[in-house]
Amino acid sequence: MKILALLVSTLILTSSVLGETVFERIDKFYRSGAISYDEMVLYKTYALFAPEKLPLEFQGKYDPAGCGTPVALEIRRCISNVSPEIAELIRPYLVRPSLDQEYNSPGGHFKIHFTYTGTDAVPNFEYVQRFATYFDIAWKVEIDTIGYFAPPSDGSAGGDSRYDVYIVHIGSRTYGVTQTESLIPDTAWQMCTSYILVRNEYEGFYSPEDGAMRTTAAHEFHHAIIFGYNYTTPNWWQEACCVNMEDRVATDVNDCYQYLRSFYDNPELSIMVQNGSHEYGSFVFPKYLQENFGDAILRETLFRCATTNNPINALDIALSGRSTSFNDQFSRFESWNYVTGSRDDRRHFREAGNYTEVYLIGNHISYPVSSTSSLYPPQPIAANFIRFSNDYSGGVLHLYFDGDDAANWRVKVVKKLGGIYFDSDFPLGAGYSGTLEITDWSRYPELALIPVNLSRTGSTANFVYSATLSGTAYLPPRNLLATFWQPSNIPLNWDPPQSGIPSGYNIYRSDTSGGTYSLIGTSSSTSYVDSTVINGRIYYYVVSANYSGNESGYSNQAAGIAGAGSGALDTLIVDNGTGGIYFGGSSGIRLANIFMPSSLPVRIVGLQFNLYNTGQFGAEIRKVEGSTITDIVWQGSANASTPGWITVPVSDEVIIFGSPSFIPDSSFAVAFKPSTDEQRLWASNNNSGLSFYWGGSAWVSFPGTFMIRAIVEFTTYLGIQETSRVPDDFSVSISPNPFNSGFSIRIAGKTGLTGENAKAELYDICGHRISWVWQGKLDYVLNLRPNLSSSGVYLLKLSTGKGVYWKKIIYLR
Repeated sequence: MKILALLVSTLILTSSVLGETVFERIDKFYRSGAISYDEMVLYKTYALFAPEKLPLEFQGKYDPAGCGTPVALEIRRCISNVSPEIAELIRPYLVRPSLDQEYNSPGGHFKIHFTYTGTDAVPNFEYVQRFATYFDIAWKVEIDTIGYFAPPSDGSAGGDSRYDVYIVHIGSRTYGVTQTESLIPDTAWQMCTSYILVRNEYEGFYSPEDGAMRTTAAHEFHHAIIFGYNYTTPNWWQEACCVNMEDRVATDVNDCYQYLRSFYDNPELSIMVQNGSHEYGSFVFPKYLQENFGDAILRETLFRCATTNNPINALDIALSGRSTSFNDQFSRFESWNYVTGSRDDRRHFREAGNYTEVYLIGNHISYPVSSTSSLYPPQPIAANFIRFSNDYSGGVLHLYFDGDDAANWRVKVVKKLGGIYFDSDFPLGAGYSGTLEITDWSRYPELALIPVNLSRTGSTANFVYSATLSGTAYLPPRNLLATFWQPSNIPLNWDPPQSGIPSGYNIYRSDTSGGTYSLIGTSSSTSYVDSTVINGRIYYYVVSANYSGNESGYSNQAAGIAGAGSGALDTLIVDNGTGGIYFGGSSGIRLANIFMPSSLPVRIVGLQFNLYNTGQFGAEIRKVEGSTITDIVWQGSANASTPGWITVPVSDEVIIFGSPSFIPDSSFAVAFKPSTDEQRLWASNNNSGLSFYWGGSAWVSFPGTFMIRAIVEFTTYLGIQETSRVPDDFSVSISPNPFNSGFSIRIAGKTGLTGENAKAELYDICGHRISWVWQGKLDYVLNLRPNLSSSGVYLLKLSTGKGVYWKKIIYLR
């Protein structure tokens, strides 16, 4: 039987080095001895500036769109160590381009260099003028408003003392590059002059061309400012601050949203990790500092970085002048990271509702929770997130925590009360252990435990936690399941408690996964039929047991949906059935298969994984956009006691693909997340083209097929059909959809709709009018926040003098 080592010998892959960006691939070839140091530096230069010159084994492997400045800095550091022959090949890319046209920005601060000929040609002069305007805006915000020092003058280089920007062809997926040039002598600071390279086109980037240009100007100019303080400032802090500055200068573009998943999907990774993606998503930390202390805190931190290249120490000093510390604020920042997405209470990040929800290593709904360690223990300056939902059985919740003595721990507790989240510190004693009693547990729908590793050096540190309830010693029911597709009712079945004889059962329901649950009925047996449901709406159930007036905690959660539908179970398979190789990796990796069902809609019932060894692991269902794996739809975990196939049920949620009422996508991905560096998953030798792995910066095609399968139900349920009765010459789009707090309606067309009297109304899926949302004069963009009490599918009716538009929207509370 082949093992991974054989695959390594032919493909130069290793299980611990999983990034497949072109720069990481070059590094990997260098470490393996396949290329020399000279070749490594030269190929990185070509990858950034002239990818057509790369050897074939490196072509076609581009980074996710990002900043080229860190790579340019590395090339400049390395060039003195390469041979004279290689240095001569590299130097032309490290000098200012020679372009035959120039334009001074209206604000007088920038000289834009460009050409109309060759590969560097701009599309038109208006493109040049726009870039000049956007750089002027960046100067106005970053220098005039916030108060950063202007980049040091380069004298007459580039023609005069204005800051020079060159519009050129950049071959890789790079927004722009800020090139360092000359160290300023006779100063205590590591000041350096610089110039900026920007692209002559932005086709295929996250934001449309204009948005990409605006964010590039703000981002790269902030690099130029940083180089005027200390050009050796660590890249992770530079990129986090520069992405945050994009959002500060070009607030409405939100190009930074593309990086959020890399941060919130892997909260166990250190804030200092640089993997080509995580450092961009880390912009939320400078964002937190800015929203709590104003622009001055980041300006002062950069000032203090001028004499030290340690941003954490510099920030600690800046915060001490505000009667706080880095440890205090970073741990509080992690508590803010819990209150994003559907948990947004409008009291934390200003745009928290648009942020990705953080990955949970534990999501507990029944008690006790036995002593548990982390599947993904946090690295230095990182955290884990554990959620406890209230089972409303009464009593006192007892939490226990014991952290690795070698680390520096701070544990935050975040409680939800009245729709608002409040944070406090978990009391820790000697050895970073302690207990916390929540005596008023019945007041809180949920609570989060957030262990934060505040060590500034070292490796991952693990911990143990548990949760018990006192004052209620009554065991709950087990194995609650809901039956699908019964018209106008949802049958429920469960097993009795492991011991004890209940006198009856209470059935609770919620419109939101995890509660809050409301009592809907009782039963003297282990079954119940809920006939108070609306077809097509998702409901979440738990059951408790009665013991002569005393009530147990909740059972597991089960999700159900009523409606006309039927289905047969099938297992989707893309592997060839033979595990010829095994694969695994380090913290943050995911292994995934894309599935494209033969018919739609499908409900995902379970996931299957063929493990090489034993242990706990994470399981995820993700969306697929085009051929790219994107957001998490569902996450869970399982413990494999023996190697081989293990099935992870998906019974606590309703996951339906291929239906406009749920997730319209026709394909989905199932991902495996190992808990240790040693954990492995079998893969077959056939290259299906449907297997990918995530190494921290991109999903990369795997030259085999992971042994991951999906159990699905092919259902005939069709959902609600939306209709549109609008003139052909205008269109309406709604985003985000699904939404959790508000959404925007965007109008486009030739009929001059702006200024028209219009109104927006909401209807439920049965066609009953719920409320009107807005009424007034129509504009190009309407930002609406409807007041809805439960998750589900709704119809939005937009009426104007030109016509009526109906659109299905999904509210996720």
